[in-house]
Amino acid sequence: MKKESLEKAKISYVESLLLCERFLYLSWKTACKVTIKLNKINRKTSKLKELKFWINIHTKRYRFNNFPTYFSKNSISITVDKLAALLKRIIRTIANRVITVLELIVYIRISLPIISQLSSEIITLDSKQV
Repeated sequence: MKKESLEKAKISYVESLLLCERFLYLSWKTACKVTIKLNKINRKTSKLKELKFWINIHTKRYRFNNFPTYFSKNSISITVDKLAALLKRIIRTIANRVITVLELIVYIRISLPIISQLSSEIITLDSKQV
């Protein structure tokens, strides 16, 4: 169970790193850019695909879960305008927040003496007494 949990944690961590990297190098970072980029796309399905992609990037990047990210309701897909409005609202909300990235803490193992072996402190005390 522990091994499976570690594998799942590694996968989600790597996914977050990839999403952060994509976010840094791609251009849908502001609400204005969303409007500009959507106007350049002609087909509705392409717009929906891009909006879903960018909503996922913005929400999964820092595990941001304040907005429901469903793309269809009662088997009816949500319109491009509603998804664009949701993405713009997410971008504005994230821009106003101070988000700190958690640092990975690695604990250092302390070297303990072996049972029935003298520690270095005892050896130094014995050498001073002689």
